Amino acid sequence: MLFLQAISWLNEKISITVDESWTDPSNLQGKLQKHQTFEAEVMANQNRILSIATEGGHMIDAGHYAAKEIEPRMKQIQELWNELLENCRNKRSKLVDAHKVLKRHRSHCERSHCDYYISSPLTSQ
Repeated sequence: MLFLQAISWLNEKISITVDESWTDPSNLQGKLQKHQTFEAEVMANQNRILSIATEGGHMIDAGHYAAKEIEPRMKQIQELWNELLENCRNKRSKLVDAHKVLKRHRSHCERSHCDYYISSPLTSQ
């Protein structure tokens, strides 16, 4: 049961990391802060994920009757965990890059006395 709960939690968190909110320039600073909080939550659960993997390993080593079902679940959990971490890094990087672009644009507009504000979404780099 722990394996299924972990898989469900990981899938839920992965779905959050694949949104493309970074393409909308509104409130990028807030989105970056929200993502940092999200990453902290993910890392706070690292020990839980590791303990599930450890427990699964012990169950397999002890010859648990469901060892053949446990092993693929453990592999799936590890793959999902790695995907979640990679997605977190990618999203953070995209948010930081988009925020830098927005700041440069605002700085340029201030120097050029622009009378307009960015309203179009940022494009993928």
